[in-house]
Amino acid sequence: MTTKNFKIIILAGTILVLFCLPVMDLAQAAQGGDIQGLLGTAASKAGYKATGSDSGTGLAEFAGSLVQTFISILGILFISYTIYGGFLWMTAAGNEEKVTKSKKTIASGIIGLIIIFSSAAIYYFVKNALTANSGGGVPYTSSGDHAD
Repeated sequence: MTTKNFKIIILAGTILVLFCLPVMDLAQAAQGGDIQGLLGTAASKAGYKATGSDSGTGLAEFAGSLVQTFISILGILFISYTIYGGFLWMTAAGNEEKVTKSKKTIASGIIGLIIIFSSAAIYYFVKNALTANSGGGVPYTSSGDHAD
């Protein structure tokens, strides 16, 4: 199998997982429910609030979901890239040029993963800092004592 065919197979598998599995889940739910119930189920599984008629999420929540999805997809791509480097190394058959290329591919994949994990940590830190205790005061317990 050539590396071009391997890349095509990895890309096709990623597209299949990212786009077809959510549709399959919704199709399974469609076997016995009304459309509002199905939409509510799909919305709640996707992380949206699905209660009441004014259940739309804000722009900030949508942007946060978009960033989380983007970080997840990039993580999957860099893990796939690292696995691809390992595949190249295993199929190098002692060819020093292929081994060097595969080592560079693995190193690039690991550096990409470190960057993605760092960006995810920064994102979650900023998100928690902006959403936690937005009242600006000291949090209290139900008895009125400080929650230190």
